[in-house]
Amino acid sequence: MGAHIARHGVECVTRCLTGRLVLAVGLLVGLSACSDTVQPPDVVVVHDEVSTDPATPYPSDDPSNAAAIEWREWNQASLAEARRLQRPLLLYIATAGADGLFSAEDELVRSLAEERFVPIRIDPWLQPELDRRYGGSWPTLAVVLPGGALMAQAPDISPARVRVFLLRMLAHLQDRPEIVEAEIVLPALERAPLSVEQVLSAAATQFDAVHGGFGRSAKHPEMTLLEFLGNYGTRHEGSEASTMRRRTLDAIVASELWNRIHGPLVYAHTASWRLPRHEIDAAVVAGLLRVFGSDKTAPASDRHAAGQLLATIANTLFDEEHQTFTSRRLPLIDDEWWSDPTLYADRIAYMTWTLYDTDQQITSDLVSMRRLAAEGLTSMVSAAGVVQHARGVDGPVGSRGLLRDQLLVSLALSTAGNVEDRPDWSQMGQRTWEWAQESLYDEQVGAFRDCLAPDEMPDWQIYTPFDDDVMPSGNALAALWWLRHGEPERARQLLQRVSHHPIERSHAAAASVLLQLEDGA
Repeated sequence: MGAHIARHGVECVTRCLTGRLVLAVGLLVGLSACSDTVQPPDVVVVHDEVSTDPATPYPSDDPSNAAAIEWREWNQASLAEARRLQRPLLLYIATAGADGLFSAEDELVRSLAEERFVPIRIDPWLQPELDRRYGGSWPTLAVVLPGGALMAQAPDISPARVRVFLLRMLAHLQDRPEIVEAEIVLPALERAPLSVEQVLSAAATQFDAVHGGFGRSAKHPEMTLLEFLGNYGTRHEGSEASTMRRRTLDAIVASELWNRIHGPLVYAHTASWRLPRHEIDAAVVAGLLRVFGSDKTAPASDRHAAGQLLATIANTLFDEEHQTFTSRRLPLIDDEWWSDPTLYADRIAYMTWTLYDTDQQITSDLVSMRRLAAEGLTSMVSAAGVVQHARGVDGPVGSRGLLRDQLLVSLALSTAGNVEDRPDWSQMGQRTWEWAQESLYDEQVGAFRDCLAPDEMPDWQIYTPFDDDVMPSGNALAALWWLRHGEPERARQLLQRVSHHPIERSHAAAASVLLQLEDGA
């Protein structure tokens, strides 16, 4: 596995976790992409064997895994060093337990990384905006020019190929700089209005009538899509949306993905929902609760599933020490689980908002938990309304001012403030929204950017997210905020500026907002 000169924009579809090899322009790259992603015409796709390893023990952040390389952080000093030395950045994007690329015995790799690049370690959970632009599956190596342009990336590269990858990238930069520059020029993006019917059509095309769910390889719950199908089905009785939703929900609950003790798992490695990835993500739990718990007239099976999710939240996803919700859990040994001690604003806000937004009857314990979590969110917002993405044991870590963080915290605090009669929470929710509108809304584009661009990175790639992953996209949440706060025309205008074509099922959250707008038309 070698390298592939980056040729695509970053307005990409939902990230999936299946492995691929892509051959293009005479170079090699490991690229993790959705099975439904449209590939450039000169690309041949070769599928790897999908790993069936159910779990990696956590935490495993052993410094020896990184071959004693002096990894920098992504910060102003590191970016300034790259510009001053005119060296490319070498990004190592990996979570604990998904690392191990670098052999401690390979002195050449260490010297290349430190002397010919500016090496930076990225945790995708702490800096998701960097993973979105430069990452793939984990671990990923990416070579980024000092101005911010992605030159090459190698997701899932084997440790034995790291040396070849680095040498080949240096050779291209030294011998063919003009070709490298020409290849990374990104095409202009086209924008067009969102269409509810196109989202439904995309879902129908990719629906697995045999097993339920969508796609033909790994299966994800796709909560925002299921929520959209439910919203569509209530407005169009007897539609295929209701059939696809019902078949998928029944398949999920009947599968190994539905762990009745620890909670629903994040995805399954197979189309038949078998061989699940043993990981609990609070966003998946909250998203499924929104699906199962959104309708008081739902069948008894859905109400029972919602009750199981609420029990999971109360029993396993509340951190008593920090008085807020745990964002993720992974298995260790002997049925013991590791809970990530880092607090993530997006997951906490999504869970808190969901518990205030649900139609389900919740216990007094959960009433207390959601109130404590809302109080805790206020400590992750600055006086100016900027949300800190994560807080570790020693204080704030990771990024600040990410669009989805801003919107989820705003929606959570605004909703909680109304329910609890806490005007201070509502005011803080308003401030987080105002900061996002003032700092992230691009008047020229007519949509919100996902984050602020780093200083002095002229080639930083603009990303205006409309695509959902495990949570709704930032622009879908912005449209919902405008709709809920009496500005439907602003919401409608935003949904005219969708940046990814063709319209995909990953636009489901935005399509749900559009359905609500059509109700009031």
